[in-house]
Amino acid sequence: MTQEDIIQKIIDYLDLQLQGTMGTIHQEPSKSAFFALFAEAYNHGFMADRSLTADALLDILNAEWFVDEHGKNAERLECVEPLLFYWHAWRYAWDHCDQKKPLA
Repeated sequence: MTQEDIIQKIIDYLDLQLQGTMGTIHQEPSKSAFFALFAEAYNHGFMADRSLTADALLDILNAEWFVDEHGKNAERLECVEPLLFYWHAWRYAWDHCDQKKPLA
């Protein structure tokens, strides 16, 4: 998957959330779908080159998706904020998974 493919899928899934057909990111299958896109981005090096970090993703969504055609930006923000929280948390976990040690 290219970076553009991942971004388009994220936008598609966010639109489905807004339509009420996918559920929130806190529910399945939404969480798994977004996580699969995160894993794809991470494994393609888009985190390492900083092109699809949570901050970069927000910038991209601001440019490509937050177009307030019908006054929906408040609703869109309700979908994006949790996604960015998970995206950042998943990255942190994957960046540090080799450092895990059993608790004494």
